[in-house]
Amino acid sequence: MADRALVEQAAADIIAAVTAEFPGTTFELDFDTPRDDYEDAFLWLTPDDPDPENLNEVWAYAIKLVQDVYDEKDVYLVARVRGGVIIRERDYESE
Repeated sequence: MADRALVEQAAADIIAAVTAEFPGTTFELDFDTPRDDYEDAFLWLTPDDPDPENLNEVWAYAIKLVQDVYDEKDVYLVARVRGGVIIRERDYESE
């Protein structure tokens, strides 16, 4: 697990970047929800627009930043959405 201050800074950087691109989107950094030992915290995203296409754009950007933070700083954030559903396209022919 990463140091709490590093987790908080990494989350703040993600939140700043996403809200700059998608104003109105809100986040909550959650250290209290039970998680696995290797997970540092939950990062809850609440969209301001229930439209699935807009939510998918916000989610794609946020999850890319979460992955970058993991790769660059070894901070493991579990990203989740409140108040919306992520629609994932799946290639069923490859299964």
